[in-house]
Amino acid sequence: MKSSGKTNPRRIPRTQADVDRALEQGREEGINGALIMFLYTMRDKFGASDEELTQFSEAFNYVVDSINQGYITEADLKNVVKVEYGTVIAEK
Repeated sequence: MKSSGKTNPRRIPRTQADVDRALEQGREEGINGALIMFLYTMRDKFGASDEELTQFSEAFNYVVDSINQGYITEADLKNVVKVEYGTVIAEK
């Protein structure tokens, strides 16, 4: 049988470093997307000012950095939101 010249994607070797980089890139893209959607919604639907959006963005980035540094986890935040604020975020 003759080969088509294409490499099967499942046969391409990947290192753990490759997987870790892909995971980090996915997290960054997800966080950036969520932040953009939140800022848009706050401005468009709730009339948030530039100052409020800037303050929120800075605080949000601080929390993200704290997660990246390992000081807190998403599970910690989920628990705080549920227990202290009485809000449950639905998961798909």
